[in-house]
Amino acid sequence: MANDDGGVPLFKRDKKGKRVPEGEESRTPGRWYADFRSYRDVLRDDEASIQSLKTANEAEARKQAGEREQYYKAKRLGLDVSGMRQAEEFGEFADYVIDRKRRSRRFVSAYLDNMQKQLPNGRGGTLSDKTIRDHLNSVSNLFKYARARGTVPGGYNPVGDMVDKPTPEKYRPSWFEVYEGAALLESARTYEPPPDKHGLPFMYPLLATYLLTGGRDAEVKGLMVEEVVRYDQPVVIDGQTIRCGTLLVRPNKFRRLKTNAADRRVPLWPQLDEILGVYLSGPYAPDPDGLLFPSPRTGRMTHDIRKALDAIGKRVGFPAGEVRAHGLRHTYCATRIQTTDHGAPVSLYTVMEEMGHTSLDLIKQRYGHLQDNPHRSPVVEFRVEQWQPKLKDRLKLISVA
Repeated sequence: MANDDGGVPLFKRDKKGKRVPEGEESRTPGRWYADFRSYRDVLRDDEASIQSLKTANEAEARKQAGEREQYYKAKRLGLDVSGMRQAEEFGEFADYVIDRKRRSRRFVSAYLDNMQKQLPNGRGGTLSDKTIRDHLNSVSNLFKYARARGTVPGGYNPVGDMVDKPTPEKYRPSWFEVYEGAALLESARTYEPPPDKHGLPFMYPLLATYLLTGGRDAEVKGLMVEEVVRYDQPVVIDGQTIRCGTLLVRPNKFRRLKTNAADRRVPLWPQLDEILGVYLSGPYAPDPDGLLFPSPRTGRMTHDIRKALDAIGKRVGFPAGEVRAHGLRHTYCATRIQTTDHGAPVSLYTVMEEMGHTSLDLIKQRYGHLQDNPHRSPVVEFRVEQWQPKLKDRLKLISVA
């Protein structure tokens, strides 16, 4: 039935959820509902267009519907960027935009926490110049949209007026030589996780997957068992017999990918195939229908592995914070560039596709440097037996540990 005040339509449902015919509402017990489909443009993602008013009283239902409609009308005026000015304060606008970003899950909740805490980083220190600059850029974008809506005067952006904005240090890529990667794998192979609930029994295959695929952090942690395609048919490349499968990097129910180009296939190199083969048939083998590296506590994606990486790195002489997922990804790319394809250097386009990029620029500028000890081979591998003389001192640290 139409609202007598010209508002949104109201109707009633009986106790079984069936709509009550118009004119029989007073004789039928049930609840009133309001139809807000005409306000779909301003409804939140979690708001229904048909809303229960949670009352059996018609007068109360009309009152509630009217209040909600006034709210949506005001909200619609606030969202109009066609020239209509609105009276909301900038703080309210900022709260609304940040809330929408949080709901869309397009940036982490740490953003809100850091903005509320100002400059402390929560670890007894302060935010880095890069983090501060990232926040300033976000606030600057906020003023851009505020100007478009008339919330602030045209041209107004205090972030743009700042002269002494912090300048982050130039990016310095962290990566490892092939023999250092071999040392890390050997350390992970002999690493014994702590016997408590925080111990990760799969650090060896996990680190090997990072190092031998070049996958991003979430891509590796979100791999499913079914995405590891192992082939037993041998292939001859450059005179060597190689058994090479495929690792499918694709969106799944546990995580999305960074870009469309990130949906790709990566070679399952023989060394990784051997390591994963032992893992998948061992005592800690995961559910065949689940994640390759599930959290022992929750069964969902494993998140923070920094302490385990630090422990593995320390055993072969690397300081805390040195061994991280991005450094392992960088190492794979630098090593892959040194490999051969039918006797010739591998194509950079092949490397670009395996890394999940859409341009050669990053490959050339960030990853395309020469290693001190290039290892020319048709496959990517980090085998400790190939570097025994070079690793003698580092391997002694493992035996002492």
